[in-house]
Amino acid sequence: MKADYTKDSSYYLVWNLVMPKSVKITAKKIGELAGCCQQAVSATLSGHGNSKVSDEKREKILTLARNLNYRPNPSALRLSGRSTKTIGIISENSIFCSEFQLGLATRFRVHGYESIFVPLVTNFEEDFQIGKLLDYGVDGIVSLNKQGNFEQSSLAVPSVLISYANYDVDFDWQGAAQLAVSHLLGHGHQRIAFLSDVRQYSSENMRIGFERTLREKQLDFSPGWFVELVWNERYAVQLLSLLRKEKVSAFFCTREGIAARLLVWLRRQKISVPEEVAVISATGSTYAESCSPSLTAIAYPVHAITAAAVDLLIKKIRQNELKRTEKPILIPPKLHLGHSCGCPESPMQTIWWEGLPLDLEEFDHQAYIFPEKKKIKDSEKTIPTKE
Repeated sequence: MKADYTKDSSYYLVWNLVMPKSVKITAKKIGELAGCCQQAVSATLSGHGNSKVSDEKREKILTLARNLNYRPNPSALRLSGRSTKTIGIISENSIFCSEFQLGLATRFRVHGYESIFVPLVTNFEEDFQIGKLLDYGVDGIVSLNKQGNFEQSSLAVPSVLISYANYDVDFDWQGAAQLAVSHLLGHGHQRIAFLSDVRQYSSENMRIGFERTLREKQLDFSPGWFVELVWNERYAVQLLSLLRKEKVSAFFCTREGIAARLLVWLRRQKISVPEEVAVISATGSTYAESCSPSLTAIAYPVHAITAAAVDLLIKKIRQNELKRTEKPILIPPKLHLGHSCGCPESPMQTIWWEGLPLDLEEFDHQAYIFPEKKKIKDSEKTIPTKE
């Protein structure tokens, strides 16, 4: 007697164990197993329905497709004008790249979409990569290229732009600088220097927030206190001048990597942190805990950004909305306290554990792993001004 593959669960187990991975499950194969034609399978799986397919046969087809991990052919879907259930993701060039990819892919899969990643070797090949994704037939695009500059309405599919000048979802870079400077002011620092990489979208916005905060407090700051460190061979002369001549007592760094290397340089100059000078950083990751002293940083909220971007793109796809969202989403900053600003050093509860995230905010959320570790509320992060 012929086995009923829709009821015999052991069949699926054996099939998935012994069949070569190169063997693809096609609509034709499902039709053979279900005892019907390929056209009936295609009609059932497309959701268009077929009056000649009985409810019992339809259930067999769906069960076989589900248990044998059937994936429709993207080329066939494109030719028929149907959804490929794929999202194109243009990756950014940063240490957070893998964290963004995992966060986006995981959340899109919950909605039934698979992800296709295309890297940017340079920031100037975005148009080429977008063309490749459109040729593949993706249902939507997420771009993380901070130097990108394309009009969403010109695309044939919905898109979400992260950290563009015309962003849909972004981190509040200006607010991040304001939060960092306010924290340093709370420690009594009034002469604060700004260290950055090349001038770009994020660093320029942080500079705006930095200047605004000092201006609101009626504090002096000089253009010479803004130092770009990329290809800057005179950095040591400039930094020593800031410390000795300008009496700068704190540094705000636009990147965690800048802050980490600054801590090394200061230690080699026999300058104590935080006793003689304080350091605070934006775009903080869990590597802030590895600095000596531990780095106070504005957490870069990768998981909050990916959650907002996925929800927004799914909404755009359902509404077939090609334009920029009318209400762009700005993720607020949060401060992760280390010792580099002058706050007490917290004990390191562990060296490593499986799945340690780069996202500092996610790291802080996992504090429940160690019940004895007190979580500090944002309202408790203001430090009394020195007398």
